[in-house]
Amino acid sequence: MALGTSYEERRRHLRIPLNCSARIYGEQQLRWEDSVCINMSSSGVLMTSRSEIVVGSLIKVHVEPKLRVSSDLMAEVEVVRSEYDAAGQRFLLGGRITHVER
Repeated sequence: MALGTSYEERRRHLRIPLNCSARIYGEQQLRWEDSVCINMSSSGVLMTSRSEIVVGSLIKVHVEPKLRVSSDLMAEVEVVRSEYDAAGQRFLLGGRITHVER
């Protein structure tokens, strides 16, 4: 997409690219796993994972922003997509944020 070119976003909430450190915890892993938060919106998140997580699973997500303009985010996320990335090295997890811890 060239600068100045408009396009129509299909999602209801605009996603913000983050590419920052994150950790995920799911009942399948039973431990915290290092991850990368690729992008996030007010209702969803796209992350990486070394392990496959079943669609429909609830996971805990801890996102650590690179810039300290905001605090860390701890949330519960329902996995709605889990597939290999283009390189076939990690899983891409798409999730719907169900609860944010304060």
